[in-house]
Amino acid sequence: MAQSPSVAMPIRFPMVESLNNRSTLSNLDSRMINAYGEMVSEGDYWVYKRPGLSALYTNVTGDARGMWHWLGDIYMVAGTTFYKNGTALATVDGANGSYRFNQSKGGTPRLFLMNGSYAFTYDGSAFAQVTDGNYPTSLVKGAAYLNGTMYVMDSAGIIRGSDLNDPTSWPVLNSITAQIESDQGVALAQQNTFIVAFKGWSTEFFWDAGNATGSPLSPNLPAKLNWGCASAESVQEIDGELFWVAANKSASLTVMKMVNTQPTRVSNKAIEKILNNVGGPAITHSWTFRGFGHRFYAITSTSAGTGIGTGFTLVLDIDEGLWAYWTDASYNYFPIAATTFGNTTVALMQHMTNGNVYEVDNVFTSDAGAIIPVDIYTPNADLNTRRKKMISMLEFIGDQTSGSTLSVSCSDDDYATFSAARTVDLSKARPQLDKCGTFSRRAYRLHHESDTAFHMKAIEMQIDIGTL
Repeated sequence: MAQSPSVAMPIRFPMVESLNNRSTLSNLDSRMINAYGEMVSEGDYWVYKRPGLSALYTNVTGDARGMWHWLGDIYMVAGTTFYKNGTALATVDGANGSYRFNQSKGGTPRLFLMNGSYAFTYDGSAFAQVTDGNYPTSLVKGAAYLNGTMYVMDSAGIIRGSDLNDPTSWPVLNSITAQIESDQGVALAQQNTFIVAFKGWSTEFFWDAGNATGSPLSPNLPAKLNWGCASAESVQEIDGELFWVAANKSASLTVMKMVNTQPTRVSNKAIEKILNNVGGPAITHSWTFRGFGHRFYAITSTSAGTGIGTGFTLVLDIDEGLWAYWTDASYNYFPIAATTFGNTTVALMQHMTNGNVYEVDNVFTSDAGAIIPVDIYTPNADLNTRRKKMISMLEFIGDQTSGSTLSVSCSDDDYATFSAARTVDLSKARPQLDKCGTFSRRAYRLHHESDTAFHMKAIEMQIDIGTL
């Protein structure tokens, strides 16, 4: 076939795209695994390896149940034990899943933790179970504190409040019901000055009206949403914004963000295919954290597969709008149950199965010694023409790092098969591959598995374009 002269200016091959699977499996189409993108100009991204983990508290044992930063200390539940800064303080219920934390003020500030069946308080010295006979023993997850009152909700949508700044005491008359629609209560949260009652297919809002009798709350009827919550374990807050896996009467699941009571869809079609395949109850953990200029929201299923290992963790880079998979070293779900912040700028994460707490930062290049595999599956690109294209050279533009290598393979049959991998030494000033074959439409897999940082901007190709 006759060839035209080489293209004078090398072409940048598209590298970053939000997760874009065409089915419920992840082994087709573009995706990032253990990576995130950062836009430096319109449509131009750098790709980073996800942050690594460094052990902070390792004398914790048992399945993770949640953690919270309170008055300069880190409190957590693992197994049946309540810990402060990694030191055991008390025994708690370990049979009813994750705990949600909150705090009250007043003359005796208290940490409040509940798992739907039991609640406990800690005032810095005394730890006690809430035993007031008016405190319900069957609740949905979530506690909200507003103007001195702690609120909880049961599956019937009844919201009960504590005495003023005293979550150990629960007056019998302090209750109000979320009943605009007849669906069941799923989770309770707070946004700004509103108590948010998530139900099966609707969401209701309440404000502190200062009522003299009964509950201080009154409903904000016009704010009601026709979206509910598919999983209490998916509800998270960051910077005053709420994220959750939402459901409505059409039974379609999506991921929503709420700002000032207004919802916005943040999942794309690819994410919704996965969620609707596994169902809302399959979401077992979620978390948020802020670091190195990015904010992340993650949802995990520890059992439902997507084609890469056991379970999955889907991570949204909130401000970039990009979704990715994060995994452990074996490509199973990322085993993090909860996050909070430390006394420095470094976020903290609690491991699902051992309860240990880790600092998380992009300066860490491994997970406490376990190498983090990074995979970037590029979009399937034809460079705006189906003519045959011969690549004489590929150059990989990124950080020059000693000991860092990249395995590169390609697929010319729509991700069905990939070529044998070729190795690129990223310690070189201009890492390159030559004689990269001919294609009409191509996708690349970039695989990095070195205990180093990984930071790449582009793949640049020198090509000849055929006449047919």
